[in-house]
Amino acid sequence: MLEQSWAAQGGGRVQYSPTQRRLGVVQMRPAYQQPKALADVRVRYAIPHGMDAQARVDVLDGGKGQVAYTMASPGLPYYPELEKAVLKHPYEPRRAQELMAEAGWTKGADGFFVDASGSKFTLEVASSSGGKNEQEASVYVDSLRKVGFDAVQYITPIALVDDNETRVTRGGIALRGAGQEYRNYITSAIPSPDNRWRGNNRPGWSNAEFDRTFTEWLQAFPMNDRVRLMAQMERLISIDRAILQCSWESLVNTVATGLDGVEVRMTPDAIGPEPWVFKWEWRS
Repeated sequence: MLEQSWAAQGGGRVQYSPTQRRLGVVQMRPAYQQPKALADVRVRYAIPHGMDAQARVDVLDGGKGQVAYTMASPGLPYYPELEKAVLKHPYEPRRAQELMAEAGWTKGADGFFVDASGSKFTLEVASSSGGKNEQEASVYVDSLRKVGFDAVQYITPIALVDDNETRVTRGGIALRGAGQEYRNYITSAIPSPDNRWRGNNRPGWSNAEFDRTFTEWLQAFPMNDRVRLMAQMERLISIDRAILQCSWESLVNTVATGLDGVEVRMTPDAIGPEPWVFKWEWRS
């Protein structure tokens, strides 16, 4: 690991900036949902209870990232107001199993959830191709299967990465690193044949109260009002659970020994360390 090798050689230090959002989006369009049980909010609550986000942080980020609970960054000064507004769905296998049972799914002989007719709950977890993306999907598929979901991994071929119709019509869950803005999940941002599949609301989630709150937030000026409205949007996202807050991946910044004053950005919208170069100073 770079951090360990540099420390041993006295080359410098490594700074970590947990600012890269990783989300999971649940297919909400009835025509494409697979399984159809994704329409049941109890099932959408159960799924994140089966996704081990801390394992993802440990395996892919060496423990330097963070488990996510909100769309907004934990680095924001008013983050505590947002965090207390949301319903958290941490990795809790027993709670996942309880919720699935409430929704009519019990474990079959092979350990996977089945309904009253014996049909298995098979859930696709899709991601883009590439080492880290595929590893992330693999971590979640593994933890979901251990809980009782018949999760299967789907890797979007490179040739189809820019084909939005293909990406937004997959049936289960899709992992993504973009979609960080609230505007991406208003109803008018849903891709469809009418807008030639343009738009960033990949799950096809529509919530009238979220749309109204977003519009009010755009027009709000006092910071207290803006934070209050952000908290409302965060809560609505956590209640409907079409957008799963997974983790914050860390960017890595290396700083040579003797160089002081280098600051890492702690929120996605903050500028990086380079514009503050006038604060840097070499120790003699």
